[in-house]
Amino acid sequence: MTIDAIGLGLCTVDMLFVVDRQPTFDTTMRASQYLRQGGGPVPTSLVALARLGASTSYVGKIGDDPDGDFIRAELEKEGVDTSSFVVVPGGLTRVALVLVEEATGERGFTTRPETCADLNPAESTAKPSPTPVSSTLTTPTRPACRPPAGRAKPVIP
Repeated sequence: MTIDAIGLGLCTVDMLFVVDRQPTFDTTMRASQYLRQGGGPVPTSLVALARLGASTSYVGKIGDDPDGDFIRAELEKEGVDTSSFVVVPGGLTRVALVLVEEATGERGFTTRPETCADLNPAESTAKPSPTPVSSTLTTPTRPACRPPAGRAKPVIP
């Protein structure tokens, strides 16, 4: 299979809570929406490219935990090749809590400490690609992140 674009970068499981406003300490509030989805700028860009018909592959590192399994399954469901994943035995995959302000779309992040060290190029079996994917998701790519017809879960860049 020929790969049109290969991406190397951070991947996370994002737990998104859509809220009316940024909470303050010692307060409780209820989110209007909760989504659990794969995240990170490069995987999100690869999903957008795959939805546009490109053949994509992601190179990254995950733990052998349920969160790593979730990331792999979500990317594969979107048509992104994950054969170059490096899986760390006993490792914890990065998880982010993302608060999204409903009116503005502004986001705040916090992450748990992951135990997967940065990917060492020697660990990867990926072949070079003619089209590297930038780690910056720009506004023009956001429409491509909308879910295909019949798919309820959006990608929130």
